[in-house]
Amino acid sequence: MTRRFLIVSPARSGSTALRLAINVQTGALCHGEILGKNRILGLSNKVGKLSQIPGLSPQMRLDDPDGFLRLMLAQPDVPCQGFKALYSHFYLEQNAYLLNRVLADDPAVVVLWRRDLVRRFRSECLLRVEKELWRPKRFSRVSPEEVISDARVQMAMVAGIHAMLRGHGVRRVMDLDFEELVAGPEATGRVLDFLGLDASRARLVKDRRTRRNEASGPPVEIPPVFGAAELDHLRDVSLERALSEGGTGGGWWNAGSQPGQSSP
Repeated sequence: MTRRFLIVSPARSGSTALRLAINVQTGALCHGEILGKNRILGLSNKVGKLSQIPGLSPQMRLDDPDGFLRLMLAQPDVPCQGFKALYSHFYLEQNAYLLNRVLADDPAVVVLWRRDLVRRFRSECLLRVEKELWRPKRFSRVSPEEVISDARVQMAMVAGIHAMLRGHGVRRVMDLDFEELVAGPEATGRVLDFLGLDASRARLVKDRRTRRNEASGPPVEIPPVFGAAELDHLRDVSLERALSEGGTGGGWWNAGSQPGQSSP
């Protein structure tokens, strides 16, 4: 019987490295961000490259969501199959039906949380500069208010996602801090064990971009705002605090959503 799982994470919080660690297991398949707004990113090589699968596209995902899920999670020789989703993917209307279908199967869910919300936002800003979505001058003008606003969004989203999981009756949920994940192989081993995989082969694998950035350093100077004392209360935010302060909203969608339908 095929076991399903889902890795849920904020951006810049170790989900790619964890996905790679799962994918090296012979009995597991873990895709990347296959629910991105306008893209399908990080197909497992156990399925093939995007260009090698006729018709596979974001449009196909919208037109035939059930067929898309079968294509992604129906590999007969792989007993443990799943993918990763960013927090923000849970709040895209186009994903309502797909996520409802995935959660209805009662998958094992690993929810990552990054306690240092200041460094998380800094990392995301650096990625925007690297991808030329932001100019370095825009990065230099980041304000404390922007950092605080982003932190509030992260807390609200993780609280909403936990509410969604409870609402769907998902029974197997593992919460894990990014800081714990990158500290050593023990946390990766616990994830593998949770998914029913070989924990003795636990090894966190950094993706190429992370290795390149660590070798070369940040592409631009880090503005002093990220060291501001007024942000110290956001440098070690426990998940318990995030769930408490983030509220209990479950997002805009519900278990009755269908493709093309909006929930109130």
